[in-house]
Amino acid sequence: MRILHTVCLLTIGFTALIEAQTANETKALITKLLAEYNKDVRPVTYQSETVYVYCSFTLNSIIDFNDQEESIKLAGYLLIIWSDEFLTWTPTDYGGIDTIFLPQDDIWRPDAALQNAFKEVTDLGSKYLKVQIDSKGLVVWAPYQIFHSTCDVNIKYFPFDVQECQITITAWSYTDEYVRIDINEDDPIDHFLYKENAMWTLIDTSAEAYGPTVIFKIKMKRKPNHVVINILVPLLLLSFLAVLTFVLPVTSGERASYAVTIFLSVAVFLTILSSELPSSSDNVPILSIYLAILCFDTTAIVVVTLLQLRLLTRDESDQPVNGCFKIIYSITMAIRCKTGGKKRGHSNNNENNGVDVMTKTLSWLEVVNALDFLFFWFFLFCTVAVTTYYFVICTTNQSDEENLQEIGNF
Repeated sequence: MRILHTVCLLTIGFTALIEAQTANETKALITKLLAEYNKDVRPVTYQSETVYVYCSFTLNSIIDFNDQEESIKLAGYLLIIWSDEFLTWTPTDYGGIDTIFLPQDDIWRPDAALQNAFKEVTDLGSKYLKVQIDSKGLVVWAPYQIFHSTCDVNIKYFPFDVQECQITITAWSYTDEYVRIDINEDDPIDHFLYKENAMWTLIDTSAEAYGPTVIFKIKMKRKPNHVVINILVPLLLLSFLAVLTFVLPVTSGERASYAVTIFLSVAVFLTILSSELPSSSDNVPILSIYLAILCFDTTAIVVVTLLQLRLLTRDESDQPVNGCFKIIYSITMAIRCKTGGKKRGHSNNNENNGVDVMTKTLSWLEVVNALDFLFFWFFLFCTVAVTTYYFVICTTNQSDEENLQEIGNF
């Protein structure tokens, strides 16, 4: 294997020595090409002709996506190719030189720039970057760039959202009559150098060109694990603790302080999260609505707890339990299959048991205990129903919206 490798190296080196061009020939060629070259003149003999530019994009990585600023940073390079009729030569006249490299600022280039730049519009590449030119006048320019562009953010289904951002490259000084940019529709964006992002998954890329403008589209899906673990799970646990308020005996004297503590915990937690959630006037995140409902639930639990404590302070001799609360108590006992703490008898005794409940003298403590049972299951059902609805809407409607968008594009 080593012998074969050595033979290959010797063969390549020997060939290079045979075909090597001298530095003087290269200097003479460059001097000849640039002697009467004017980089302000489009590279066509007849200035009424259109210069056709072919462009593709190689995506290296998604550096950052800012929900608050609605911007995205991408790293990659453009491959821009065109033909320059003023940069041609016969290789045999210059020692077989077929390719040369010149600084990008020494020749004509389409003044391409990022149209939807987030902060300021800058030229592509740098003065240190070279362009490759062959003897037939084919120019290859590959400027590597950090593209910081604006992006229309749709945070409705955050953190299960899919975002589509655009990189718009345009030749500012020309119309499509003078410069036209074309793309390879089959593979306009290369991914072979792409490095996976920790927060986003690249799911699709596409491009379209019209006139002197080309638009590269990047579609990506957010990885929700961070938000689910650090936001949703703690909120669900706090909501469950709030429901457990009705499990705590009302006579313990700690129910009100417990309910208020849970409410303050949720309020403080939501205040901290408000700065982390994306802000948008066009699309309100369903997560924000979900958090508002949970906050409303904890508020309602505090209010109900205080009202229950107020009922507990009533004296049965001055304020006996009226018919409304007796009906609530009767419904609770029917649900629990008990009447006054005893198991229900045969079906023929149901009416008598119902009459006993309505005529029986009940204490306010019994009424509060019945309310505890009803409110516990009511708020638990609300929490589970809202949470289930939120996850179903975010995980399914996003897919439906994508399908409708694809149908519309078709």
